[in-house]
Amino acid sequence: MLINAPKISVLNGGQIFANNYSSGSSGNIFVNARDYVQVDGFNTSSERLVSFITSNGFDSADSGNLTLNAGDVRVLNGAQVGTIAVDGSPGNVEVSADNILVDGSLPTLLKPSILGIATGGTGDSGQFSVKTNTLQVLNGGAVGTISIGAGDAGNTSITASEFIEVSGSFPGAVNPSSIDSSVTAINPITRVFLQVRPSIELGGRAGSISIETPQLVVQDGGAIRVQNDGPGDAGNLIVKSGRIQIRSGGQVAATTNGGDGGSISIDADSLLLADRSAISATAVEDGRGGNVTVDSNAIALLQGSSISANAELGSGGQIIITADALLQSPDSLISATSEMGSSQDGVVEVQVPDEAPRAESEIEPPAVEFPQITAACSGGGRQSGEFTVTGRGGLPVSPNDIQQTYRGWISEPTPNDTATPARSAQIAEAQGWLSNGDGTIRFTDQSTNLVNSTSQRTACVNGTISQNRN
Repeated sequence: MLINAPKISVLNGGQIFANNYSSGSSGNIFVNARDYVQVDGFNTSSERLVSFITSNGFDSADSGNLTLNAGDVRVLNGAQVGTIAVDGSPGNVEVSADNILVDGSLPTLLKPSILGIATGGTGDSGQFSVKTNTLQVLNGGAVGTISIGAGDAGNTSITASEFIEVSGSFPGAVNPSSIDSSVTAINPITRVFLQVRPSIELGGRAGSISIETPQLVVQDGGAIRVQNDGPGDAGNLIVKSGRIQIRSGGQVAATTNGGDGGSISIDADSLLLADRSAISATAVEDGRGGNVTVDSNAIALLQGSSISANAELGSGGQIIITADALLQSPDSLISATSEMGSSQDGVVEVQVPDEAPRAESEIEPPAVEFPQITAACSGGGRQSGEFTVTGRGGLPVSPNDIQQTYRGWISEPTPNDTATPARSAQIAEAQGWLSNGDGTIRFTDQSTNLVNSTSQRTACVNGTISQNRN
C-alpha cells in the first residue's frame, strides 16, 4: 500500500490497515506526507474503534513493514501507528519526520497512544527506528517495541537532532509515558483489545534502545525502559546526549522481575537527576544486578534520587561513574547491593580526577549548566562556600591506600563566621557551574536555555501544528 499526500488525517476511528488472517505476512505500508500525518482518537460509538495506521498479522500470520515519512507526525488520544502481530512476528517500523508527538490515552480503556511495534504471542518483534528533529512522548503515550506475550521485544533506535522529551502519565493508566524495548505487563483490557490469548504469559527477552540527541528530558514519572516484567533478562540501553535531565520521578530502567538486570551506558556532557528520579539496573528474585556506566563532565544527584544495580537473592551489579565533578545530596544514593548480605554486594566505582593545580591560562573548562529548579529566597548576608570532590568516595585509590569517606558538599568555615554579617547585596541562587579542571567546580549565576516543555511543546490547534520557541 502506497499513500502520497501533503496532509493525512485519520480521525474519529478512521483506519488505514493491511491485514492477514492466514499464513505468510500482511502487506507493507508506505506513507509520505509533506506537511503532516495526524492519527487521532476513536469513534464516539465505541472506544474499541480507535484511529490507526497499522500492518496487522492475526492468528499465526506475520505483519508487514511500515515506512512513514512526513513533516510532522502526531499520534493522539489512544490512536496507534505501527505493526502488530497477535501470534506471529510483527514487521519493522521506520519513521522519518521533522517533529513527532505521541500524546495521551483512551479515556476509559486506558490504552496509550502508540507509535511502534507490539507482539502479543510467541513471535518476536521487528526493529523500530526513528529519525527526527524533536520527539515528545507525553501523558501516557508510548514509543518503541513491546512484547506483551512470550516473544522477544525488538530493538529501538532514535536519533533526534534537537531534543527528546518523555513526560507524565495518563490518570489511572498502569504505565507512564515511555520509550520502550521491553517485555511489559499491561492492563487486562488492553490485552483483550490487542487480542492476546489468555494462555499467553510473559516470557520473552527485552530488546535494546539506542538514543542520540543534544538534549534529553525524562520527567514527571516518564520512563525510558529496557525492562522485563517477566522472568527473562532485561535489555541494553545506550544514551549519548549533550545534556540529560531526569527529574520529578523520571526513570531510566533496565530492571527485571526474574532474570538478570540489563546494561545502561550513558555518555553526556551533563547529567542531572533530581526529585526522586532513578537510573536502575536492579533485579528481583534470583537475578543478578545489571551494569550501569556513566561518563559525564558533571553529574548532579539530588533530592532522593538514585543510581542502582541492586539485587534481592542474587549478587549486586556493577556501577562505574567517571566525571569531572559529582554533586550528591545526602539523601541520594549510588548502590549495587544484595539483600543476601555484603558478601554478595556488587561494585561501585566513582572516578573523579585528583589533578595537580594548573595555571589559569592552561584551564579551558567546558560550560556545564543546569536550569533553575526552584525559586531562590534572598539571604540576609554574604556567605561563601566551596564544593570539593575528594576522589573515589568510599573506595581507596589503590589497595595500599587508607579507606576514606566521601563527604560531598562541604561548607568551609571562615574567620568571619562568628561575626555579625554586614548588610550586603542579595545572595543569588546558583544556576549552573563550571569545572575548574582540578577536581573542583565553581557555581555561576547564569542558567542555560534547555528544553522547556511549556515553551517548546508542540501544539496542535485545528489540525495545524505550531511551536513556541521563546
